[in-house]
Amino acid sequence: MISVVIPSRNDDINLFRDTLNCILAQDLKPKELVVVDSSSNSNVKKLLKNTNFHGITIIYKKIEGSFAGKSTNIGMKLANEKYIALLDTKTKPKPNWLSTYINFIKKEGLELVFGNTKFFSHTWFQDLIRISSYGDSSHETVPGTVFMKSKLSTGIFFIENVRSSYDIEWRNRVRKKLLTKTPNVALIEYEDFPKNFQETVKKYFIYSFYTAIVNVQKDAKDLYLSIFLIATALIIPRWNFFLDGWDANPLYIADVTKKYFLSILAIFFSLLVTSRFFPQSVKENLAFNTLKYLVYLFIFLAIFNWNAVVAEWVEDATFYIPHITKIFIFFVILTSIFIRGIFKPLSNEVKLEHLLPLRWLFIGMMGLIIDIVKAPGYVIGSIISKFR
Repeated sequence: MISVVIPSRNDDINLFRDTLNCILAQDLKPKELVVVDSSSNSNVKKLLKNTNFHGITIIYKKIEGSFAGKSTNIGMKLANEKYIALLDTKTKPKPNWLSTYINFIKKEGLELVFGNTKFFSHTWFQDLIRISSYGDSSHETVPGTVFMKSKLSTGIFFIENVRSSYDIEWRNRVRKKLLTKTPNVALIEYEDFPKNFQETVKKYFIYSFYTAIVNVQKDAKDLYLSIFLIATALIIPRWNFFLDGWDANPLYIADVTKKYFLSILAIFFSLLVTSRFFPQSVKENLAFNTLKYLVYLFIFLAIFNWNAVVAEWVEDATFYIPHITKIFIFFVILTSIFIRGIFKPLSNEVKLEHLLPLRWLFIGMMGLIIDIVKAPGYVIGSIISKFR
């Protein structure tokens, strides 16, 4: 009745062994396990050969190196049972995972049930990453998802040419095509966080890089709007410099820079309010992120030029603020650490006593580092995506 599909590519074989043991412990056993292996070694093949699956049919497919999206697509096409369940080599389902999900589909007339994953950590360093990103709450995921194989005819396959964020795009697209549900209870566990700083930087840079690619591929209009916003930021503040006769020219606009900044600030805050009601449609939007960074840039430039423009470098002037740029940068960093170290973890169900007295500071610093690492990856990914 159920085919479990798992993609693999040079993953930790011990974690995969744990995943297989969890599949064998299901109270509703799958009839088929499909493993699509694009590893550069034979570890997965050896593991499958040395495991007793107690009558579960094994379909093993070796392919050239590929991302998980492509491997999963191949696995779904190879599956023969009525229902397809998705896992990866690093997730551990609870024993009642398949029985609970099949029950959801049958009783509620659903076509697909998304995975719901709880995240765990083993070391102090991994705990900082876990709390700064996922916290103690569970999250909707592709691993753990169960759906009717017949719905593959609707075209619900994954993007194949990206390493990450293909799952977010897939979930958003599937929700528009099928009758879906995300259960309140977390029946999937994940614990494979980076073990050191170098792995963390590499993972989040790559994640943001491919996130940008997926966003741009999803809607090219976002890219064009982003380019337009950047062009306006370069041209409009200097509009009057392009005119002959300066203020005598009929196209002259008084205080054009202030008016432009106030306009994009108003648009930004309007979208920010909108994002509270439609978070997926706004916050993952490339144009919205471009607008956000433009606002940040103009605020920084305003602070940087404050004493020159407002106080005219007169130290005795009322509005002269010594070391204003340093104060501003320090304030931004401190605010970011405070938000990432306290407010975000609390919103992800982390208890306050787990953040005090100083643990929140380390969590906030880890969150700030992740944000800094992701920024260049997102920009580079947005540019390169149009040449892929």
